[in-house]
Amino acid sequence: MKKSLIALGVAMTFSQPVLAVDCSGIEAYQGKGEYTQDQQVTHQSNKFQCTVPGWCALDGPYEPGVGWASSNAWQDLGVCDAGTDTGGGTDTGGGTDTGGGTDTGGGTDTGGGTDTGGGTDTAGPSCDATEDWQANVAYGSGTVIDYQGELYQANWWTKGANPEQNSGPWQVWSKQGSCSTGTDTGGGDTGGGDTGGGNTTDTPVTINGQLSVCGTKLCNEKQQPIQLKGMSSHGLQWYGWNNCLTEKSLDALAKDWQADVLRISLYVQEGGYETDPQGYTEQVNRLIAEAAERGMYALVDWHQLDPGDPNYNLANAKRFFTDIANANKDRNNIIYDIANEPNKVSWDRIQSYSTEIIPVIRAIDPDAVVLVGTHGWASLGVSDGASYQDIVNNPVPFDNVMYTFHFYAASHDDYYRQQLTAASEVLPLFVTEFGTQTYTGDGNNDFVSAQAYLDILNNKQISWVNWNYSDDFRSGAVWQQSTCRNDGPWTEASLKPAGKWVREQMRK
Repeated sequence: MKKSLIALGVAMTFSQPVLAVDCSGIEAYQGKGEYTQDQQVTHQSNKFQCTVPGWCALDGPYEPGVGWASSNAWQDLGVCDAGTDTGGGTDTGGGTDTGGGTDTGGGTDTGGGTDTGGGTDTAGPSCDATEDWQANVAYGSGTVIDYQGELYQANWWTKGANPEQNSGPWQVWSKQGSCSTGTDTGGGDTGGGDTGGGNTTDTPVTINGQLSVCGTKLCNEKQQPIQLKGMSSHGLQWYGWNNCLTEKSLDALAKDWQADVLRISLYVQEGGYETDPQGYTEQVNRLIAEAAERGMYALVDWHQLDPGDPNYNLANAKRFFTDIANANKDRNNIIYDIANEPNKVSWDRIQSYSTEIIPVIRAIDPDAVVLVGTHGWASLGVSDGASYQDIVNNPVPFDNVMYTFHFYAASHDDYYRQQLTAASEVLPLFVTEFGTQTYTGDGNNDFVSAQAYLDILNNKQISWVNWNYSDDFRSGAVWQQSTCRNDGPWTEASLKPAGKWVREQMRK
C-alpha cells in the first residue's frame, strides 16, 4: 500500500517529562484499544495523555513511552509520584497490590504471580517411547521428539534446528515438558499440531495442488486456469501472530470467509524484518504453516516500501528468501512475492533485482510461483507516468512468474482499469493488494469503482487479495477496533463496511 508512517506525517520527536506527578485514580494503559481525546493513562511509572485518538488506539510504535512514534500519539506528563501504584491494580491500604501491577508503596505485590492458564498438565510418555532428536533428520509439523529428557513439538517442517535453542513463541519448536514427569511448562501447545482448522479434505490447496503459470493465467496442478481470492495481513510488527492473526481469526478466514489465500505482509523497514531477521522469519514460517493446516495458500509478501528501489534491500531479501525457501521447499501452498510496491524507480532496476532474487528461490524451491512487483507502486507504471509496455519490452527472464497490480478504488480511476485490462492480455497478473478506499487505506469506500475492478478480475480470472485483515482504525482494515485485542468475535457483526463487502465478494 502506498503509505508509511512517514508518509502519514509521523516524525520522531521527544518531549521533556515533568517529574513527580500525581497518578492517583488514573487507569493503567491497556494496550491496543479505544482511547478518547485527552484521556490519561499510566504506563511504566509514567503518566501520559492521549493527543491523537486514532494513533493512541494502536500499540507497537505508538505504545506510550516505548514505541518510536509514541510522542505523536501521547504526551508524556511525567514520572508518577513514588507512592503511586501505576500497575493497574488496586492498593487496598494494607500494602498489597491485588491487580497485577507494581506496588511502590512498600507492600507486597500478590497479583499476577501465578500463571493459572495456558498450559496443559498431562502425564508425559516415557522417554523410551519418544524419538530422540537428530540433527540430520527432517521433522514435520506436529512431530514430538525427546531432547535431553524434555519433549518438544515441531511447529512446522524443520531440520537441524536444536530444540533447546529454538523453542518459544514464533520459533520452530514448542517445549511440552519432561517426558518422564509430564511437567506443565505453562506454554501449552503453541502450534504445529491440530490447530482447529478442521477437515482439510476439500480445501483450495487439496483441490488445486501445486500452482503454476500457464500463458497469462494462474493454473492448478491440472493446468486449469483458476482465480484465488483472499486477504492480506497488516504489518506483522503491529498486527501479526497472536494479535490479529490467531487460531480463531484464521479459522474464520478459511471457513466463514472461504478464503483461498493469506498474504503474509512482512515489512522490511518501519520496525519490520531489518530489526529482527530471525524473529520475523520464524513468524512468517509459523503463518505459512497455519495457512497450510487450513488448506489455504500462503503468499509471502516482502513488503519493501521506502526506499522504493528494491535493490536497497537486496542482501536482506536474499537472506530472507533463502531461509523461507529452505524451511518450506516441500510445501505446495507457498507463493513468493519478492517486492511490494517498487516506487520512484525504473522497471529496468526492478527487473535487474528480480534476476538476483529469483535464482536464489529457484535453487531451493524450483516449482513455486514467484510474483514481481511493478513500477509506480505496483500500478504497472501508471502512477509514475510509465506503462506496462516497459515490462513487455523487458520481461523477467524466468518461467512461472507473474506481475503484481495494486489499486485503491477511490483513488484510481477508469484509466487504471483500462491499463489493467490491456496488460492482462499480454502479461500474467496477480492483484496482491487492493482497497475500496483511497490509496492511504482510509477514507470513504467507493464500492461502485471497486465492483468495476472486480468485474474485470473475475472476467479475466485474475487472482486478488484485499488490504487488510486487522482492526487498525482506518476504514480499509476490515475489523472494528478492539476485535483483535479481544480475539473476536470473528463474525460478520464485528466487521466494518469494507469488511462486509469484501467477505461477500469472496464467498461468491
